[in-house]
Formats: sequence, C-alpha cells, structure tokens
Amino acid sequence: FSCFFFWFEINLKPEEETTEQETTNTDANTNTTTTPQSNTDPNLSTANKINIVYSYYQNRSYTYDSGNKYYLRSMNGKAHIDKTTNNQLHYKNIIIMKVANKQLDSEGRQDLTTTGNGTGYFVTNGYALPIRWTKTSRNAKTIYTYTDGTEVKVNDGNTFIQIVPISSGVTIE
Repeated sequence: FSCFFFWFEINLKPEEETTEQETTNTDANTNTTTTPQSNTDPNLSTANKINIVYSYYQNRSYTYDSGNKYYLRSMNGKAHIDKTTNNQLHYKNIIIMKVANKQLDSEGRQDLTTTGNGTGYFVTNGYALPIRWTKTSRNAKTIYTYTDGTEVKVNDGNTFIQIVPISSGVTIE
C-alpha cells in the first residue's frame, strides 16, 4: 500500500467506513460512558492530550473536551476545521495503530504495512490503553484487542483510526 505521506488516517463511524472528508459526526453525548476495559487496569492512563509527531513540520494532536466527551483534532498546532460545517473535527474514540513503513522513492512516498500485527492505543473518554492489532490479509477485518486478548469494544460515537509509523513519536498525557 503506497501513500504520499508518512501517515495514513482513516475516519470510521460505527458500522461504516468513510473518508476523512466525510466528517459528519454522530452524537458524542450518548449514554455510553465506559472507559477502556476497566478503571482498575494497571495499563490505563489518563489521555487528556495526545500528540503524534511525524516529522519536524508535521504533527497531529487531540485534546479531550470533557464537557462534550470527545477529542478535538488539530494539525500542526492549528484546529483542524471541517470546510463544510466550519467546526473543529472531533472524535469520541481514537485508535492509534503503529505500523512498519519504508520510503519508496525520492519523492517521499511511503509503503505502510497494515497487514500482520502490531501495537497501538485505544483512546476514549479521557483514558488510553495499549492494544494489539491483527490483520491477516489486505481484505481481512482488522482485529483490535487489549493486551490480555479481550477484543476492544468502541463507545457509541465516531472513531478515528490514526495509522502511524512505528518510529513516530506518540505522547499521551
């Protein structure tokens, strides 16, 4: 799979795949308010701010809005605004997938390995937990599990899958 950038981003709504341009969000104020897995999990960490550094001039960040119970997305330090609605993009759940990558040519095009298995994070409701991902083939469904093998169940609302090279800096505070 080739991409012109160091990253690949996917915006998923429950039960359907969309492109990043399709930014209509489902209601983030649903009655589902669970944290990942359990509040007693020793790997559970607070996730009020997420920063993903791709290079010295490209980064993505998310800030938790506890009043609305979703994450506000920024690109390179500026709010990422939907051109249609003029609202900042926001997501209830974020899955961060770390993948192997290699540069294909002098233009900087990248090959991202999204099959096989790897690690990442599931982020929701102000918390994050490490996860594992597995995808047996390009046409197979990606399976996300907690480190104990329990499958990740996302909360109601929209989910953004942030695919990042293993070498990218991911900070969760």
